[in-house]
Amino acid sequence: MNSREALEIMADRGIDQLNFMTNSLGHNPLTYAAMLKNFDLVNYLTGRGMFIDVEDREGKTVLLRALENYNQGLAEKLLARGADINLVNREGKTALSILVQRHYLE
Repeated sequence: MNSREALEIMADRGIDQLNFMTNSLGHNPLTYAAMLKNFDLVNYLTGRGMFIDVEDREGKTVLLRALENYNQGLAEKLLARGADINLVNREGKTALSILVQRHYLE
């Protein structure tokens, strides 16, 4: 069984347990899927109702992490799934401000 199959089994039993399954850094399965640039798994988890705008221990959402890592494709997928572009991180930045700063928006 691979990690995707394990996540699917857990999601079938209730997505809530995945929403609150985090490590010491506050990263959940969605965070890991995003860090691995596994768009298919990101789509699966968000499609099943996984919380998109949860902050990790550094106060960053998956969307903010995607933008900080110059992963515009993932950011676009998260925004299409309803990620909040206006959430403010601990540094006072929003996803929108990062998009403007990096000239992703014209």
